[in-house]
Amino acid sequence: MKKTFKKTSAFLLASMMCVTMAGTAFAYSPSVTVGISPSGSSLKFSAQVKTDAPANYVDNIYLSTESINEDTGSVLSAWDGSKSGQKSLSSGYTLKNPIATAYSKWAYGEINYISAVPDDGFSDTVSTYYQNKRSANKSLIAKRDNSIADSFDIDLSGFEILNPPDKEYFAKGLLQTRKQANVQAGDTVPVTYINEDGSQAYVIKQDAYGTNYMFEFENSGDDWTLITSDQVKGKIMEPTNQAEALSHINEAESEMEIDISSSEFLAE
Repeated sequence: MKKTFKKTSAFLLASMMCVTMAGTAFAYSPSVTVGISPSGSSLKFSAQVKTDAPANYVDNIYLSTESINEDTGSVLSAWDGSKSGQKSLSSGYTLKNPIATAYSKWAYGEINYISAVPDDGFSDTVSTYYQNKRSANKSLIAKRDNSIADSFDIDLSGFEILNPPDKEYFAKGLLQTRKQANVQAGDTVPVTYINEDGSQAYVIKQDAYGTNYMFEFENSGDDWTLITSDQVKGKIMEPTNQAEALSHINEAESEMEIDISSSEFLAE
């Protein structure tokens, strides 16, 4: 039996090197920033969440981010981490000799202050888009993603697509499903489908070797619980660049997205 999904993505992709941001007024000034910066024959991707509150006022600071090849719709790097008693948390990723010409990056940041701080809590999501010569091939990416969904014989109607950096995606707690789907470099950008009442969601992706994955989740009210998962051998379809995708699986530690202690990677 097929379940069909309605595609209604609401990405907040800005123009070249432009970051879209929104936040809530606080006594302190928390923020989330991302950047993509050319550096010789490389591209430097960066993300940071920070606050000007004293470090001992911060109970927990959290950052989740992905760097994406927009020409192929594949994940270059995925990273998330959290720390306590720290004013900022940053990550950096360097892509050597980029093949594609369109890339994007999103980041979600969250800060929980100690109870003595008014307006406890902050969350925001931002994105940036970098393009050199040509546009990303959205129609072929959509065709490939539909083929991945079809390989599990699931119908797509009655559901909508929600993906980062859409703020509703984070408001519905769907970042939990992305973590459980174990997003890795070389995967296609995961597609998240959610039903009308927000009680059921699917996450679908393909890895760099052409294996398709499907994860089904149920919302219990506070958390998304993995109900079933499946994988089948799929077909690698255009648009793709296997050379770039596979290179990220075995690349050196220095080229992986890592926690950085300074903002040297952040674009001005």
